[in-house]
Amino acid sequence: MGIIPQTYRDQTTSQLAESRIVTGLPWKILLFSVFLFGFSILVFFGLRFGYKTYLSTRSENLDARLEELASRVSGEDEQDLIALYSQIVNLREVLKSHKFTVNTIELLEKYTLPSVYFYDARISGGNGTMDMRGKAKTMRDFVEQLSIFDAAPEFAEKTAVDRISFDANQAVDFTIILKASDDTLARF
Repeated sequence: MGIIPQTYRDQTTSQLAESRIVTGLPWKILLFSVFLFGFSILVFFGLRFGYKTYLSTRSENLDARLEELASRVSGEDEQDLIALYSQIVNLREVLKSHKFTVNTIELLEKYTLPSVYFYDARISGGNGTMDMRGKAKTMRDFVEQLSIFDAAPEFAEKTAVDRISFDANQAVDFTIILKASDDTLARF
């Protein structure tokens, strides 16, 4: 006979049978992980050898087309295009930083009488000063124009008259100085 009694063996066997661990779930997780790893490896090598080759071929084709286009343009034309592009970029940058000077024409059109015209203007965008030369048909038109500029909210100070003269037809030739208000400078 054995050293362990039969009743004790039966009890131990029944307890082990009840506490048996289910081993199916860890195997399923392991199998899914192996499948996912294999799929990742397959995608990696597909991109590495398939897509990389496609991109290299496409890049070589584009390089060849660029070289063909470059050979069509002469050196002189190329320099002209570079100079034109540079001028356009510089002009765009200058116009971006001088919004006030661009919108000044619209502002002057709004407040200028039909009987008055300006033929010369010097505009300082930094401080909003406009030094303008113009002509008015009569002295009355000139004075009325000054009062319109003085009443305009876009101008900070009274209009300063720098020079005034009359021609043979009694038309007024003048130089005035206008200063835009800070609010106008901020808006423009």
